[in-house]
Amino acid sequence: MSWRQWFQRRSSQRARVRVLFVCTANVCRSPLAEALLRHQGQAYADQFELTVDSCGIQAGAASLPPDPRARKVAQQAGVSLKGIKSRKLEIRDYYDFDLILAMDKGHLQVLKDNCPEDSLADIQLLGCYRHSTPVALVEGQLPASGAGEKRQREQDEIPDPYYGNQKSFHRVFELLQPAVAAVLTELSQSTNMSQ
Repeated sequence: MSWRQWFQRRSSQRARVRVLFVCTANVCRSPLAEALLRHQGQAYADQFELTVDSCGIQAGAASLPPDPRARKVAQQAGVSLKGIKSRKLEIRDYYDFDLILAMDKGHLQVLKDNCPEDSLADIQLLGCYRHSTPVALVEGQLPASGAGEKRQREQDEIPDPYYGNQKSFHRVFELLQPAVAAVLTELSQSTNMSQ
Protein backbone atom coordinates (compact mmCIF):
# COMPACT_ATOMS: atom_id res chain seq x y z
CA MET A 1 0.00 0.00 0.00
CA SER A 2 1.41 3.41 -0.92
CA TRP A 3 1.20 6.45 1.33
CA ARG A 4 -1.50 7.81 -1.02
CA GLN A 5 -3.67 4.73 -0.44
CA TRP A 6 -2.95 4.98 3.26
CA PHE A 7 -4.29 8.55 3.23
CA GLN A 8 -7.49 7.41 1.56
CA ARG A 9 -8.10 4.72 4.20
CA ARG A 10 -7.89 7.30 6.99
CA SER A 11 -10.60 9.57 5.57
CA SER A 12 -12.60 9.64 8.83
CA GLN A 13 -9.82 11.46 10.69
CA ARG A 14 -7.10 13.97 10.02
CA ALA A 15 -4.53 12.14 7.91
CA ARG A 16 -1.03 11.54 9.22
CA VAL A 17 1.99 11.10 6.98
CA ARG A 18 5.58 10.30 7.88
CA VAL A 19 8.32 11.55 5.54
CA LEU A 20 12.02 10.64 5.66
CA PHE A 21 14.73 12.44 3.65
CA VAL A 22 17.93 10.52 2.89
CA CYS A 23 21.35 11.75 1.75
CA THR A 24 24.91 10.54 2.26
CA ALA A 25 25.99 11.68 5.73
CA ASN A 26 22.87 13.50 6.97
CA VAL A 27 24.67 16.81 7.51
CA CYS A 28 23.88 18.83 4.35
CA ARG A 29 20.96 18.03 2.03
CA SER A 30 18.61 15.87 4.07
CA PRO A 31 18.67 18.12 7.18
CA LEU A 32 17.86 21.12 4.95
CA ALA A 33 14.99 19.21 3.32
CA GLU A 34 13.70 18.08 6.72
CA ALA A 35 13.75 21.64 8.06
CA LEU A 36 12.10 23.02 4.92
CA LEU A 37 9.27 20.47 5.04
CA ARG A 38 8.64 21.21 8.70
CA HIS A 39 8.70 24.95 8.02
CA GLN A 40 6.48 24.89 4.92
CA GLY A 41 4.30 22.11 6.33
CA GLN A 42 3.00 24.36 9.11
CA ALA A 43 0.61 25.88 6.56
CA TYR A 44 -1.01 22.45 6.10
CA ALA A 45 -1.45 21.57 9.78
CA ASP A 46 -5.24 21.66 9.49
CA GLN A 47 -5.18 19.11 6.64
CA PHE A 48 -2.76 16.46 7.89
CA GLU A 49 -0.36 15.62 10.67
CA LEU A 50 3.20 15.60 9.42
CA THR A 51 6.14 13.70 10.92
CA VAL A 52 9.48 14.51 9.30
CA ASP A 53 12.98 13.13 9.83
CA SER A 54 16.22 12.69 7.92
CA CYS A 55 19.12 10.26 7.90
CA GLY A 56 22.18 9.27 5.92
CA ILE A 57 23.16 6.18 3.99
CA GLN A 58 26.75 6.43 5.26
CA ALA A 59 26.34 8.67 8.30
CA GLY A 60 29.51 8.29 10.32
CA ALA A 61 29.38 9.67 13.82
CA ALA A 62 25.79 9.95 14.99
CA SER A 63 24.33 13.10 16.48
CA LEU A 64 26.38 15.62 14.52
CA PRO A 65 24.70 18.97 13.87
CA PRO A 66 24.14 20.06 10.27
CA ASP A 67 27.10 21.53 8.40
CA PRO A 68 27.70 25.19 9.39
CA ARG A 69 27.14 26.25 5.76
CA ALA A 70 23.73 24.53 5.78
CA ARG A 71 22.88 26.26 9.06
CA LYS A 72 23.81 29.62 7.55
CA VAL A 73 21.63 29.12 4.46
CA ALA A 74 18.69 27.98 6.57
CA GLN A 75 19.07 30.87 9.00
CA GLN A 76 19.14 33.39 6.14
CA ALA A 77 15.85 31.92 4.89
CA GLY A 78 14.24 31.91 8.33
CA VAL A 79 14.20 28.11 8.50
CA SER A 80 15.19 26.42 11.76
CA LEU A 81 17.55 23.45 11.91
CA LYS A 82 17.18 23.33 15.70
CA GLY A 83 17.23 19.82 17.11
CA ILE A 84 18.34 18.14 13.89
CA LYS A 85 21.22 15.70 14.44
CA SER A 86 22.76 13.22 12.02
CA ARG A 87 21.90 9.55 12.14
CA LYS A 88 22.29 6.51 9.92
CA LEU A 89 19.48 4.82 8.01
CA GLU A 90 18.07 1.85 9.93
CA ILE A 91 15.87 -1.04 8.82
CA ARG A 92 13.06 0.23 11.06
CA ASP A 93 12.89 3.39 8.89
CA TYR A 94 11.33 1.33 6.10
CA TYR A 95 8.44 0.58 8.47
CA ASP A 96 8.28 3.87 10.36
CA PHE A 97 7.92 6.13 7.31
CA ASP A 98 5.31 6.29 4.54
CA LEU A 99 7.37 8.30 2.06
CA ILE A 100 11.16 8.04 1.80
CA LEU A 101 12.79 10.65 -0.43
CA ALA A 102 16.34 10.19 -1.75
CA MET A 103 18.59 13.04 -2.85
CA ASP A 104 20.27 11.24 -5.74
CA LYS A 105 19.99 8.06 -7.78
CA GLY A 106 22.75 6.34 -5.80
CA HIS A 107 20.77 6.83 -2.59
CA LEU A 108 17.60 5.73 -4.36
CA GLN A 109 19.26 2.49 -5.48
CA VAL A 110 20.64 1.74 -2.00
CA LEU A 111 17.22 2.40 -0.48
CA LYS A 112 15.48 0.08 -2.95
CA ASP A 113 18.14 -2.63 -2.69
CA ASN A 114 17.84 -2.73 1.10
CA CYS A 115 14.09 -2.29 1.40
CA PRO A 116 12.40 -5.24 3.13
CA GLU A 117 9.76 -6.92 0.99
CA ASP A 118 7.02 -6.29 3.53
CA SER A 119 7.71 -2.55 3.83
CA LEU A 120 4.89 -0.26 2.70
CA ALA A 121 7.17 2.76 2.25
CA ASP A 122 6.99 4.62 -1.03
CA ILE A 123 10.60 5.34 -2.07
CA GLN A 124 11.09 8.24 -4.48
CA LEU A 125 13.71 10.63 -5.79
CA LEU A 126 13.01 14.05 -4.24
CA GLY A 127 14.28 15.96 -7.27
CA CYS A 128 11.51 14.52 -9.44
CA TYR A 129 9.11 16.77 -7.59
CA ARG A 130 11.01 19.92 -8.62
CA HIS A 131 9.72 19.92 -12.16
CA SER A 132 6.02 19.82 -11.34
CA THR A 133 3.69 17.10 -10.29
CA PRO A 134 3.93 13.36 -10.91
CA VAL A 135 2.93 12.17 -14.38
CA ALA A 136 -0.27 10.49 -13.17
CA LEU A 137 -1.44 13.69 -11.47
CA VAL A 138 -0.92 15.56 -14.73
CA GLU A 139 -3.22 12.99 -16.31
CA GLY A 140 -5.80 13.60 -13.59
CA GLN A 141 -5.40 10.59 -11.31
CA LEU A 142 -3.28 9.58 -8.35
CA PRO A 143 -0.31 7.37 -9.23
CA ALA A 144 0.26 3.95 -7.74
CA SER A 145 3.29 3.36 -5.54
CA GLY A 146 6.77 3.27 -7.05
CA ALA A 147 9.44 5.62 -8.36
CA GLY A 148 8.72 4.75 -11.99
CA GLU A 149 5.73 7.07 -12.20
CA LYS A 150 7.79 10.22 -12.11
CA ARG A 151 9.72 11.47 -15.08
CA GLN A 152 13.31 10.99 -14.00
CA ARG A 153 16.00 13.10 -15.57
CA GLU A 154 19.66 13.48 -14.75
CA GLN A 155 18.96 16.94 -13.32
CA ASP A 156 16.51 15.41 -10.82
CA GLU A 157 19.37 14.73 -8.45
CA ILE A 158 20.06 17.18 -5.63
CA PRO A 159 23.88 17.55 -5.78
CA ASP A 160 26.01 17.15 -2.67
CA PRO A 161 27.36 20.59 -1.68
CA TYR A 162 29.75 19.25 0.96
CA TYR A 163 32.94 19.78 -1.06
CA GLY A 164 31.73 23.10 -2.43
CA ASN A 165 31.51 26.58 -0.97
CA GLN A 166 28.68 28.60 0.56
CA LYS A 167 27.32 29.29 -2.93
CA SER A 168 26.92 25.50 -3.44
CA PHE A 169 24.73 25.35 -0.34
CA HIS A 170 22.60 28.26 -1.58
CA ARG A 171 22.11 26.45 -4.89
CA VAL A 172 21.06 23.23 -3.14
CA PHE A 173 18.62 25.18 -0.97
CA GLU A 174 17.15 26.71 -4.14
CA LEU A 175 16.69 23.21 -5.59
CA LEU A 176 15.11 21.87 -2.40
CA GLN A 177 12.52 24.63 -2.01
CA PRO A 178 10.33 23.83 -5.04
CA ALA A 179 10.73 20.08 -4.54
CA VAL A 180 9.55 20.27 -0.92
CA ALA A 181 6.70 22.61 -1.90
CA ALA A 182 5.60 20.11 -4.57
CA VAL A 183 5.68 17.26 -2.03
CA LEU A 184 3.38 19.28 0.22
CA THR A 185 1.07 20.07 -2.69
CA GLU A 186 0.78 16.38 -3.53
CA LEU A 187 0.15 15.48 0.11
CA SER A 188 -2.53 18.16 0.29
CA GLN A 189 -4.21 16.94 -2.89
CA SER A 190 -4.11 13.36 -1.62
CA THR A 191 -5.74 14.28 1.69
CA ASN A 192 -8.39 16.40 -0.04
CA MET A 193 -9.27 13.53 -2.39
CA SER A 194 -9.64 11.14 0.52
CA GLN A 195 -12.14 13.34 2.37
